[in-house]
Amino acid sequence: MKAPLLTPALDALAALVARRTGLVFPEGHQRALATAVANAIARTGADGPEELAGVLESSPGALDDLVAEITVPESYFFRAPEQFDVLRREVLPELLRRRGADHRLRFLSAGCATGEEPYSLAILLDEEGLARSSV
Repeated sequence: MKAPLLTPALDALAALVARRTGLVFPEGHQRALATAVANAIARTGADGPEELAGVLESSPGALDDLVAEITVPESYFFRAPEQFDVLRREVLPELLRRRGADHRLRFLSAGCATGEEPYSLAILLDEEGLARSSV
């Protein structure tokens, strides 16, 4: 099945998904989104991207199916190491500069079904000497 590469329609669907789920598609991921949209059009019987938008707005199940197709179904320690490098080099030093060394840092890791992401974050904090045990 050929993916629809109608940029305005694809952009509108990407905006709908972002508004409803918080997922954002950088330019390098447009092809994956286009393929998922083509599959969703076939799956729902929609008559194109514009009609699919209406289906996604009215049918939580159709949106769930599209989201499942476009999200990364994998989890492992230190996935996307460049993100951990940015945390180590830029984010943590800036937080400490702004808040001071005595400030208690708190982090949220969403969508971590088996726990590798938050454990990776905890390992990073421990390596940086920022892990503290709670009383």
